[in-house]
Amino acid sequence: MAIAETQINRSIGKVRPHQTQNEGLVFEKSSPGKKAYKLPPLDVPEVDPAELLGDAHRKTPGLLPVTQRD
Repeated sequence: MAIAETQINRSIGKVRPHQTQNEGLVFEKSSPGKKAYKLPPLDVPEVDPAELLGDAHRKTPGLLPVTQRD
């Protein structure tokens, strides 16, 4: 290793000290099937889009535009 590179590696340290270096990561603490959020029930009535939009309602969803890369 070059001298300059060694000096840089020594000068780069932790942003701030932490009490324990053995703390688990968030994804390691999770359990299968759990979610990070819980939404409340909807407070608006359900609407039939075909009835609401009439002839403007699509039977199949539209496609997103595709751009070509050179």
